[in-house]
Amino acid sequence: MDKAEVAEERRSQILKAALRCFAHHGYHQTTMDDIVEESGLSKGTLYWYYESFEEYDSLISAIIQEGISKGEFRGANVHHLSSILVAAYDGLLFQWMLNPETFPWPETATTLIETFLRSMTNK
Repeated sequence: MDKAEVAEERRSQILKAALRCFAHHGYHQTTMDDIVEESGLSKGTLYWYYESFEEYDSLISAIIQEGISKGEFRGANVHHLSSILVAAYDGLLFQWMLNPETFPWPETATTLIETFLRSMTNK
């Protein structure tokens, strides 16, 4: 495997780990350490591939852009889609904060991500 293939594989590994963490912990509750643990990579490796990783908006945009580039997602305005997903997460997070005992956060967050990604697919 050449360097470009390794880089592409690492970026994909990081993005998939981040999505799983967002679904499990919530968008704003996910930390770099969560993604490091989920991905099995070092924190340095994550920063190597995503220098602005502190801003999750850029990560969401990267996830969407990767899907578009690979032909998995239909073409769309990456910034707008990223903003929509972040806003949806914020709304769900607010609901969870109001009713933490009764709001099914992990299931709802997972459903949101799955629905969003399914709506973007080219199939």
